[in-house]
Amino acid sequence: MGLGQIALLIIAIAFVVLVVFLVQFINKLSKTVDEVTKSVNLLTTDANLLSSQADQILAKTSVLLDDVNEKMVTIDPVFHTAADLSNSVSNVNESGQNFVSRFKTESSNIGKASSIITVGRATSKLLKNNKRKNNKNKKEQ
Repeated sequence: MGLGQIALLIIAIAFVVLVVFLVQFINKLSKTVDEVTKSVNLLTTDANLLSSQADQILAKTSVLLDDVNEKMVTIDPVFHTAADLSNSVSNVNESGQNFVSRFKTESSNIGKASSIITVGRATSKLLKNNKRKNNKNKKEQ
């Protein structure tokens, strides 16, 4: 065998080894592509399911929001009435406090007047007693 034939034989063996590695690589690549395809299909199915569920949730949320808005319209006057009632109670409380304050002032004035009347009565009694004593003393003389 000549040198040229040995070189040709080495090239042929290298080519066969290259083909074997390429076949193995292509088989692994094919399996990987198949797995990726399955994963993409599964993700697509899951995404479609999630999209459908999201649509249902949005529809239910919309119905719920409409219901809440209707109830808010119904309840709104109650809150306005409660606010008005609160203002009325506050006004009544303020009026009561004003009345108590005026009553305290007036009762203080009444107490002063009562004291003056008591002093006046005592003075009047003293004067009457003095007058009687004076009249009695004049009669005895």
